[in-house]
Amino acid sequence: MSLWLIFHPPGAFEDASSKQALTKDVTKIDTGIGLPTFYVVVSFIKLSTEDVWASGERRTKKRFIRIAIEHIAVRLEDGDNAYKRSVDAIDKTLKPHVADKGYD
Repeated sequence: MSLWLIFHPPGAFEDASSKQALTKDVTKIDTGIGLPTFYVVVSFIKLSTEDVWASGERRTKKRFIRIAIEHIAVRLEDGDNAYKRSVDAIDKTLKPHVADKGYD
């Protein structure tokens, strides 16, 4: 089971279609390794600019999206290759929804 927490600023993921597009792409990661779709839960959490701080300062100039992922249904084998495959799949999935839209 995977839980994705998407912490985002106002303006990002404001409509159902952008949330659905990301959720469908995230779900493909788990179904690609044989898990059922109902194992994937994604929660979108909008934070105002008053609520986002980094290095002790408000983060207002370069807006970013923070993503926390918990996965309890699958255990990765130990080793750099398994980690790299997983991270690359996540990066590829998130890129059109985050980086390509100008967010860190």
